[in-house]
Amino acid sequence: MVKCQFLLLLVAGATLSIAQTAPCGRNVVAFSGSSKEDRFLPAPAEHVKACVLRALPVVASRLSKENGLSLEAKTDMALWRSVQQRREDSGVGMWGRSKYARPAGMGTFYVSMEPSSEDNIAGTRLRIEFRISRMRSTAAATSAVATPLMEEVACLTQILTPGDPLKSPRGPETDAAPVEATTVNVPEGVTVKLLLREFLYSREIKKQQMPGPIPFEVAENVKVDGATVIRRGALGIGRFISTKAAGGRGQSGELQFVLEEVTAVDGQKLGLAGAMDRSRGSRVDLGFRVEQYVIVNSEQAARDRMAKVGFPIPGIEAVARAGTGYEAQIAVDSRVQIGR
Repeated sequence: MVKCQFLLLLVAGATLSIAQTAPCGRNVVAFSGSSKEDRFLPAPAEHVKACVLRALPVVASRLSKENGLSLEAKTDMALWRSVQQRREDSGVGMWGRSKYARPAGMGTFYVSMEPSSEDNIAGTRLRIEFRISRMRSTAAATSAVATPLMEEVACLTQILTPGDPLKSPRGPETDAAPVEATTVNVPEGVTVKLLLREFLYSREIKKQQMPGPIPFEVAENVKVDGATVIRRGALGIGRFISTKAAGGRGQSGELQFVLEEVTAVDGQKLGLAGAMDRSRGSRVDLGFRVEQYVIVNSEQAARDRMAKVGFPIPGIEAVARAGTGYEAQIAVDSRVQIGR
């Protein structure tokens, strides 16, 4: 009998979850460092560019101009609020002023990439500069945000593969010696680590088709009895259950999606299930195994502030960073063909 089990994720108002793994272990970026960064990254230029685009929202910025391997991005107020809420929820305090105020350091990122090599390793020279918009910033403004963007990009280029799992769902082929064709039994409960490929933002999900697939990739090879049955970089699929953009009276944005399946080395789709986390308010409902991610009631906090100031406070949009890791398990016993 096939068990109907999925991992359900509820992301509300820029909240965090201890069950998720943030990119390279950082729940929030540290807004400190320099206004300029120049670094060699051992990754192809197009991969670096894709990771820059994934990382910009994490530093509250949006792409404003693109010319090949040169990009510009400007500070975005709604993203600023989500970044501020994430920092507050993590207990590290605000970056500058209140999340409801205009950012102290509004400005523009100037990013350029150039194919290069270092120590006989091919890669990309990445240059980032952040310039404050003097007319729209305060005396307390900081321009030290090139460093956190660089760190986020460097992280993503390491943990995400350059290929597109949607085009190569089995994951990249390796140069390892071919193994004899055989069948491997993959038992229920084998753990699969998945990475979110793209930044998710509740304000924009409605512009996409629902329930469109959400691309994930496998973070590391999954082996059974020494044989690789799921490759690093293989495609994982999630689907939205519901989404809600933030409202004007303190209503938080919300994202709900399930992790459904992952592609094995032989191309077949293996169903996924999530582990129970009763300490975080998980529940069993209609035969589904559910893991729910809700930590801070940002909506209530916004309403409390609205009552104090006497006018509507905008809600906080829900976000999920590219590179965020999730663990799921194979839902049912399966048989995977390996070798040639």
